[in-house]
Amino acid sequence: MSPADGGTGRVIATSINYRTYAGTTTTGTGTLTLLNWHVTDDVPLLPGEPQATIYDFVYRDSADNKLVFATRYLNEVDNDQEANFLYRYGFTGYQTAAAWTFSTDFDLRMYQAGLTASTSSDDIVPFDADAVRQKGDFSATEGNPWSGLFFVKTNAPSYTLGDQAIGFFQAGEEGQPQIGGFIGGFVPSAVVPEPGTYALLLAGLGVLGVVTRRRRAW
Repeated sequence: MSPADGGTGRVIATSINYRTYAGTTTTGTGTLTLLNWHVTDDVPLLPGEPQATIYDFVYRDSADNKLVFATRYLNEVDNDQEANFLYRYGFTGYQTAAAWTFSTDFDLRMYQAGLTASTSSDDIVPFDADAVRQKGDFSATEGNPWSGLFFVKTNAPSYTLGDQAIGFFQAGEEGQPQIGGFIGGFVPSAVVPEPGTYALLLAGLGVLGVVTRRRRAW
């Protein structure tokens, strides 16, 4: 069981202190401060089968004032289904960098990341400036019941709500069908919003405190 949340993986980090490395040498530190978040329950991987809970976060990095979009994909059903790729969309025209960390002791690391919307597991995939694909292996059956925190940092000046923000895909590595989908959420924006535009579910949902880790570098 996770000491932070009783083993459910439902952690909301209001502040994340991080340390960056080059090899074993510390190159910098910073704090990600939560700006906004929401959660989508009962997301199907296979049609008609509620499978996952997806958390969507936007942070501000104290080191350079840039926005950071974060995803938690919790695969909560033990039925041999898994999510192999997570996607964040809307980055055409912006710079991006990917990272990951742990917010519970049982989170999963990010295997790789790249600018592609491909659902193939091939080593060579087509470039897509709009989509950041992050690879993991989120499977309750395999003992990975929830994801780690996956981040995408961008130089976009602001954010808004979009119909396609987070994607997820099962690659069929163990013979399952190749299937997935996407949900709406936070996406980069060039337009600075009016105050109060994004008051989304910040009251009454239970902020669970501060998570401080020192895993991957930007």
